[in-house]
Amino acid sequence: MKKKYAISLIVILIGIVLMFIGFMRDGIHPIYFSNHNLMVASKNKHTYHEINGKKVANVKSINIGNDANVLIRPSSNPRVVVHDVRENNIKVKISGDNNLDISGNSNSGFMLIGFFQDVTNKVEIYLPGKTYLNYIHQYNQSGDVSIKNINTKALNLSGGSVNLQNMAINGELKVGSTDGDVILKNIKANNAVLNSDDGNVSVSDSNFNKGESQIVSSNGDIKFRNVVFDSLYCDSSNGNIGFNNLVANKHLKIQSEDGDISGRLVNDKNVRISAKSDDGSTNVYQPNNYLNSKNIKNYDFYTSDGDINVSK
Repeated sequence: MKKKYAISLIVILIGIVLMFIGFMRDGIHPIYFSNHNLMVASKNKHTYHEINGKKVANVKSINIGNDANVLIRPSSNPRVVVHDVRENNIKVKISGDNNLDISGNSNSGFMLIGFFQDVTNKVEIYLPGKTYLNYIHQYNQSGDVSIKNINTKALNLSGGSVNLQNMAINGELKVGSTDGDVILKNIKANNAVLNSDDGNVSVSDSNFNKGESQIVSSNGDIKFRNVVFDSLYCDSSNGNIGFNNLVANKHLKIQSEDGDISGRLVNDKNVRISAKSDDGSTNVYQPNNYLNSKNIKNYDFYTSDGDINVSK
């Protein structure tokens, strides 16, 4: 029995030594699960290529039809940088009408082997600083999207996490995240329709001045800070809703099925507040400064199972 243990130990030690030698000689090849198949990636971190020149500088719209993560930024050097797990896995094409289209196969799943490798597909789009796009569209994908300092007429995203900063959107603003957080900071738009199936929603330092905005989270918290809405409907099925310096110029309705509602309002002229909790406490101040009874704004708060605290 002792002889068997000794042989086993020797085999294990030899295996460890051989594996270490392989690592030192750059012999690591990440193995990952992709589209129901085991795939072996390049021993490099990724394949890499760029598209640059006048075509990128003249891009007017972007279609995201791939699960790759996408980053869009302004730059004095317009270009598209593709980080691809496998060569030609991601396809980027700029059409004659200046539409940038991202397509190709997707890699879904997780890495099994490859300690120092990044097998995430990623596309970085760098456009001139004063670019004004007609639209940015992403439909039913799972990749994350991060956009900063790029203005567009319309934005419609449906995928993973979304991070938008310092943008003016003159038309449609719709975000649907199936698995990730939605973050908006310093956004100016008519209104916003935000949906997160499994993640938090955060909106700060933003202004939505026309029509009703709808912000819904199925399983996550919702937070507002320094935000002005024309009107707002906000709902969380399973999460808390918090706000600081929140304004709605016409009406406000906030509700949570299973969570607390708390925060601070500003500019409460002509505001009437109503609050109800089926199974919790309510602590809400009531403004008494109706300057014009014909233009009273109703702020309604409701939670099925949680507390409500609203202050000035």
